[in-house]
Amino acid sequence: MTTFADLKHQFDLLNGYEETGGPSGHDGNITKLWAELQPSLQGAPWCAACDCYCWKHAGHSFPAIDHAWGFSYCPDAVIWAKKNGLWDASGHYEPGDSIFFDFTGHGVAEHTGTVVEDLGAQGMRTFEGNTLPSLGGNQANGGGAYYKIRPHGASVLGVLKSSRWLTDHPQHVEVPAPRPRKTNPFGYHAAELPLHLGVHDTAGHDDVHWAQWALSVPVDGTFGPQTDHATRVYQQARGLHVDGVIGPQTASALMHVTH
Repeated sequence: MTTFADLKHQFDLLNGYEETGGPSGHDGNITKLWAELQPSLQGAPWCAACDCYCWKHAGHSFPAIDHAWGFSYCPDAVIWAKKNGLWDASGHYEPGDSIFFDFTGHGVAEHTGTVVEDLGAQGMRTFEGNTLPSLGGNQANGGGAYYKIRPHGASVLGVLKSSRWLTDHPQHVEVPAPRPRKTNPFGYHAAELPLHLGVHDTAGHDDVHWAQWALSVPVDGTFGPQTDHATRVYQQARGLHVDGVIGPQTASALMHVTH
């Protein structure tokens, strides 16, 4: 039984936490959160892991989205929220909602945190992991966990209504049961992908259809700017080399959506 006070208590405990490791202290993404949730992901961006860690310690674990303990890739959570009727892009925020940011305007979730308080015209107070203590701009992968003030506006993609899992929410609902992932409709698999699938290499082929489907971007068979951006966001979230090219490692990671 988790209330918003339970969740906020976890934010208070984690507020000011700084990751360790990496060549500059930051960007190494070596953190106690990964050590607990999934040690194999040490080095990967951890904004989503921070949300899941706090919910877990508040007594209400996140549903399994792309990992048993929750999610590490923000677009996966957006897709899950839409499928389960828990997505809201209207600009209405409640304490406990998981909020997703699109700083580049490509329609792909790049960073996440939790809404703490809607401040009206002043914006909203959030709690975010893997960010910086200062207030404005894109501060994903900043290496710390902090309370923030974020403006309302175009950089907010929407919210997953996780507030409804709190027992003190007037519309309290249970976490939806996990749904099986859909079967790959293209009959194409990572083992068959070319070593270099990117904007300079391929257009109109089955491998591009497969990659776009796996990345949850419009499937048009052309590896254009939107697919390139989604590939880079995915690579960053998975701790892969960020080059916009789907080679063996990126293709293998994308297999998590393919049966």
